[in-house]
Amino acid sequence: MIDFLENFDGSGREPRVLQHELLSQLAKKWDVNPCVAVVASTGIGKTAISRAIQLTTNAAVITANNLLVRQFATEYKTNYFFGAMNYSNHGAYDAAKLAACDPENLTVYNSCSFRIAQKQKDFIQPSVIIIDESQSCLSLLTELTTTTLPIKRPQWLKSSVTSPESVIQFLLSVIADTNCRIKTALLKNKKIEARRLENRIVKYEDIIDALRNEPEKMAVWTSYKQCAFGTRYSLHIKPTILPKSFVDQFFKDSKVILLSATVMPSDVTELLGGRKYTRIEAGSSVPIERRQIYIQPTESVLSYPMPHKEVAARLDEILTNLPYRPALIHVTYGDMQAIADNMKTPVLVHDKETKKDVLNDWLVNGGVLMGAGMAEGLDLKDDLCRLNIITKCAFPNLGDDYVNKKLALPGGKRWYALQAMKTLIQATGRAVRSDNDFAVTIVLDGRVGKLYNQVRDDVPESFREALVWDLVSYDEIKNRIARLK
Repeated sequence: MIDFLENFDGSGREPRVLQHELLSQLAKKWDVNPCVAVVASTGIGKTAISRAIQLTTNAAVITANNLLVRQFATEYKTNYFFGAMNYSNHGAYDAAKLAACDPENLTVYNSCSFRIAQKQKDFIQPSVIIIDESQSCLSLLTELTTTTLPIKRPQWLKSSVTSPESVIQFLLSVIADTNCRIKTALLKNKKIEARRLENRIVKYEDIIDALRNEPEKMAVWTSYKQCAFGTRYSLHIKPTILPKSFVDQFFKDSKVILLSATVMPSDVTELLGGRKYTRIEAGSSVPIERRQIYIQPTESVLSYPMPHKEVAARLDEILTNLPYRPALIHVTYGDMQAIADNMKTPVLVHDKETKKDVLNDWLVNGGVLMGAGMAEGLDLKDDLCRLNIITKCAFPNLGDDYVNKKLALPGGKRWYALQAMKTLIQATGRAVRSDNDFAVTIVLDGRVGKLYNQVRDDVPESFREALVWDLVSYDEIKNRIARLK
């Protein structure tokens, strides 16, 4: 039987109890199925687990989160890449590093860079692929299957352009134009360019087949963007289910190990293209009393439109009665400024451009941060965050054609609920990161009860056991925290 514990992560330290238990389970089930989904909560040390698997199997590690790439590389002094967007089209890859999957010169990839690395001449497909934060990887791979085409005539932006028939006609015109470009390339003896254009036509033809046979599984929308040369119009075509052909091309014959605190069964099935897999769920190493999640709903339902004044008043009340700092308040971009304007408590706010600077300021100086899009990727351990407030459940946007198409598929309503639950679980895990850490986490959205009942069977046990449904007074919460110190 394979032994992941002999050298553990190569650091000389002993694995923690839950790490030992999880790696032992993994070893026993290693040959049962070609893939394994490991649900491991915050604080268990997934990075060390990844390294233990890697040292034993020469696996490649993939993550959609660049912060995790840096974290892994910093801890284990490995070669690493940040993602495709940081590279030019040539001279960007060291083939020796990309091919090396041995412990002495291993490589950690962002999902984008891994896909591009596969196209390099000397790339060697690893026999084992570990995907950390696999719930994010699914979203990223789905984005990679999106086709974006320029629209030269603004009249194509009419709503009818998104009908399957219109998109098919548009793609046929694109194919005709591409065929002309292929002939020109061949006349100029540019065989590589001609081959690249031929591959493009195959992709367009696959999309046409999908639009003709299963239009409900393809989301289509248009957009425009101002640039230096005027207005750029685009047509976007995105499959609502990750194509199995893409999954097969991405993973090939590799054994896949998924690591996440929130990856749901439906996500695993889609991400693996229907491959058989074994599920292993690890409990939390953090005592329950240190990571309790208090459900303290507002009187009004926090759906659209959101009662900003009521929420602001409630936040002021919490921040006054629970003086734990630093504090993070999870909101959406659309609600952030309106809530902040109605609050008496000074809070830091940001937009998409200032997010990084405001976050860094808060990490250094503390206080209260009102943050959007901070449910994942933040390691707010120890004194970096002691009060974690989630205003409302983040359901996917119903104004998005992709969401509506996904919702209309069989099992779509469950998928919709699972996305909101997944984000909620991620948000509650930002502030408690180790066995001795603690934070007060409060959820204000009363819809969480109904949401929980819809997807209860898919919710990790470590999250279920931390939920406090009874209303608890501020004094009692403070007493509980006092007993921890």
